[in-house]
Amino acid sequence: MYGVVRFLDYPRLPATAPEDYPKIIKSGISEDGQHPKSPSITGPDGIVTLLYRIGKPEIIDRLLDFEKTKEFTLRVHTDEKDWYKDVYVKRNRADVEIGFINLDGIWAAHGVRYRIEKEPDSLYYYGKWTPISTADLSLGHHWGGCQNWIRKQGGDITKAIMLHRHYNRRVDIRWSGLSHEDWEVIQIDLLARRIEYNQEAEKQHEEYKAKKAQYLANDREADIWMDFAEIYRQRLACRADCDEKKPRLQYTKCKFTRYCSAECQKDDWKYHKTYCGKEEPIPEECKRYLEDML
Repeated sequence: MYGVVRFLDYPRLPATAPEDYPKIIKSGISEDGQHPKSPSITGPDGIVTLLYRIGKPEIIDRLLDFEKTKEFTLRVHTDEKDWYKDVYVKRNRADVEIGFINLDGIWAAHGVRYRIEKEPDSLYYYGKWTPISTADLSLGHHWGGCQNWIRKQGGDITKAIMLHRHYNRRVDIRWSGLSHEDWEVIQIDLLARRIEYNQEAEKQHEEYKAKKAQYLANDREADIWMDFAEIYRQRLACRADCDEKKPRLQYTKCKFTRYCSAECQKDDWKYHKTYCGKEEPIPEECKRYLEDML
């Protein structure tokens, strides 16, 4: 099912801001890709969402206000040797570079450069991120590109942050004027959050193993059914991504898309109408079994 990106309304970062203004992603990044009418995502969306999700939204101002904070750096350490790449941010005044660091320690593999620009009489507190250039090792590592291509490359970084959950990894953040004592406090907070996340992930894994043992003996069959159960869980939730897990309203046309209110249905209709009635329903004989698994 294609994702529909929805942004979080947040102080100084309104969800309705135009494309090149950073916004916090609430939901909608999907491995299946985005709905054709889904709002676009760009590089700065992923970076501010990362800061928000690691539990440090107050640091967003340090990243975005280049007049107050002259330099800012961030690095996500994936600690993986064969797959994921580290993510980095480097800002010097209004010039910003974001990207990946590959296993050989090469930066900007790929990378995107922006310039933060505050427009006169702008309605928005922070400036927009104007795309400047992009580079990729597979293309010779030369900086350049048209703005649409640069935006897409930035969007790919954001998708990687969300899909690979970089916000649950080891993060190092620094900025000009940050004292060593304050840096240590930030690291302690981030470590505590990672421990909490790892404990919750371990709890979920144990619950997963218990359900496999309870319902199914064959591992391969169990994995298929557990994946099926997760899809069913998503379909039970409000399609407008309002966080309601078991809404009562069922759309009368396709018979299985659910909403919690008429407002949510109206909000989602411009996306849902593309696929209404075309999604394969879950067989009735499977539903009771899946409900027990949930």
